[in-house]
Amino acid sequence: MSRPEGKLCQKCEALDIISFIRGEGVNNDTSELRRKIKLDTIRNIIDRSQACDFCGLITSNLKQPGYQTQDIVIVERMFWFNYDLGHGLQKQFRTQVYREADESTTEIEGPLLHLAEGKRAAEQAVRNIMELQEIDELPINQGAIARPLGRIICREGFNFDRIKDWLRQCEASHGEHCGSNTRVPASLLKSFMVIDVHLACVIEAPDNCRYASLSYCWGTTKTLQHRKANSRFLLSPGSLNETRPPQTIYDAMNFVRNMGERYLWVDALCIVQDDRSVVQEQISQMGEIYSQALFSLVAVAGEAADSGLSGATLREDACQQKVLKMTNGTVASMMEMGSNFNLRSSTWGSRAWTMQEEVLSGRRIIFTHRQVEWRCGSGLWMEDMALEGLLPDTDNPRRMGDKWTSHEDYWKLRDMDPYSRYQTFVHAYIRRKLSFLSDSLNAITGILQTVCSDIPAFAWGLPESKLSLALNWGVTANAIQNEAAVTVVSDGKTHTIPIPSWTWASYAGGQFDIYVLDLVGPEADTTLPLVALYKEGAQGELLLVEEGPLAPPDAWTGTPRYIDDATTASKPNGYVDSGRLVFWTSTAPCEICRFRIPGRPGHFDNPYLYRAAGRSRNGMTWVEEASMACIDSKVTWERRRGEDCYEDYQLSEANISVFDIDYSKVDFEVSPALQVVVCGVDWKLYTLVVYWREGVAYRAACSSVMKPAWLERVGRKWEKVRLG
Repeated sequence: MSRPEGKLCQKCEALDIISFIRGEGVNNDTSELRRKIKLDTIRNIIDRSQACDFCGLITSNLKQPGYQTQDIVIVERMFWFNYDLGHGLQKQFRTQVYREADESTTEIEGPLLHLAEGKRAAEQAVRNIMELQEIDELPINQGAIARPLGRIICREGFNFDRIKDWLRQCEASHGEHCGSNTRVPASLLKSFMVIDVHLACVIEAPDNCRYASLSYCWGTTKTLQHRKANSRFLLSPGSLNETRPPQTIYDAMNFVRNMGERYLWVDALCIVQDDRSVVQEQISQMGEIYSQALFSLVAVAGEAADSGLSGATLREDACQQKVLKMTNGTVASMMEMGSNFNLRSSTWGSRAWTMQEEVLSGRRIIFTHRQVEWRCGSGLWMEDMALEGLLPDTDNPRRMGDKWTSHEDYWKLRDMDPYSRYQTFVHAYIRRKLSFLSDSLNAITGILQTVCSDIPAFAWGLPESKLSLALNWGVTANAIQNEAAVTVVSDGKTHTIPIPSWTWASYAGGQFDIYVLDLVGPEADTTLPLVALYKEGAQGELLLVEEGPLAPPDAWTGTPRYIDDATTASKPNGYVDSGRLVFWTSTAPCEICRFRIPGRPGHFDNPYLYRAAGRSRNGMTWVEEASMACIDSKVTWERRRGEDCYEDYQLSEANISVFDIDYSKVDFEVSPALQVVVCGVDWKLYTLVVYWREGVAYRAACSSVMKPAWLERVGRKWEKVRLG
């Protein structure tokens, strides 16, 4: 029985909190793995808080708004993870204290789980009071842990002895999973500069440079940047003492110095920001920069460059870590309840640029609001819990619910089909936010070059080897193209190239959910391309996209299929991709109609169901679902009565039941047969719906049509299309 060094009320003494947390006497085959105890009402616990240490601990953590004094406080133990210290797998439990809200105010039951996301996680977080753990009071490096235990966090700043020990253990035993090759010859990285934290200036990276990198949010605050005008100054010793950089960079320099390292890479100071050719060159090698760093410092808690590294000085949150000493052990509140939720809900976790920094960094030292965490390919360690002695077979206690976006997940995905891996990372990236929409491809370049290096080449973010199929991505919202452009420097000339409408990057930036068509499976792997796609250069050069031989001619195809005078060899000197595709294909007039369905929230607040429609030779209307349609909201819509549309579009109660239908008055044309996907029969063609501007077609939607219906289309013709 736990006895306090202080005092407990009758209810809390009966709980026997230490034995409860440890799960003592629990049989693996019984329901005791999970146990819930209703302790008392919040009112009664507050009333006893002065006389009972445990009630006082609960009361001191009642900071979330919205609780009612009649709510019941629940203490719940549940199985957390298996661990192995060399004596076989053991079970670790977690104990959570939360309030049981009135059933009329919430649909949530049970405690906060790490796998909860979004609104559900936010509501659960409000209901949480604290998470308890038994404390290991041994100093660092004093004996092996007997089981995973909590720790008291250093309140006076970073515990560098502990963090150095994490690095030492990782370098000694983790191998390639964590990027063991961390001394990079500078000759492999062009124009590569680092901060020398001893000299307090920027320098050309020396050979075999061992450096750390910094991942942070720039924010909107005006910050010190490396520019042509101040380059000579920043390269002079002491410059970063004379002109102090933003607080996050300043804290990172001090951290690296205290870790016994010398070099730090920070994008704002190690890339000349107004030199387009240097920026372009550095972006192209971003994958190498982060993957070859000794470790990356991740400023999760900061929203801007001047936020600083959380915990660099006196840690106010650590002072709030409450401790209760018992005769048979010590308990304390954990500092990070729902670690993954905190990571994903942070400003850092929502930014597009930080995703590749997270994925490519083999070792990450993460600065949250409350503590420092270490994450690498083989370990997850933290200040408030002793996990360092666990063997590799141990379950990861804080990785539950993470999306496939981190470095350790990349190692899990290595054996996946490369196109599945590509789709996984693109889907995770699409919802991340960008300050500049022109960076929609720049911010994922490192991932495409490193994580997806087994895909030969990419055309504006789409894999060239399956380009005709990959063109058929879609969104689930009334989307607006970002109309952004990228700047390309070639042979000393600067070109501004609009991001083409046919890539998902033209809608990226965190505003819409975009889905890439499945690029794997029997149909995708065996179907031959139906049209020959050419990339058009800024000077009109045409380069054939290498997708393999075309499928044999069919009834809907015409001639020519190839462009005879096109350049088919490698890129000529000075070639700049214009973002346009050129190809021969079958086209026909088309309309898009949309159906507003009353009471249907739709996917991502889109209440419409779309159809692509056009006349056939027998007078009937060709109607095909455009469920992946990406309809630009700039398109104007003409309102029609529902009964008229039922007659015009040959609709019935069998396929949609509506009384109010809108359809587009804009004349679209459909560019079909970019790819046939065999789904039991070989009749279905994937199509693009396009609009024309000055002789160039632009993607407005994608749809599909059965081959027999396409053969009956009125106005069908074979023509050359320039898709911008």
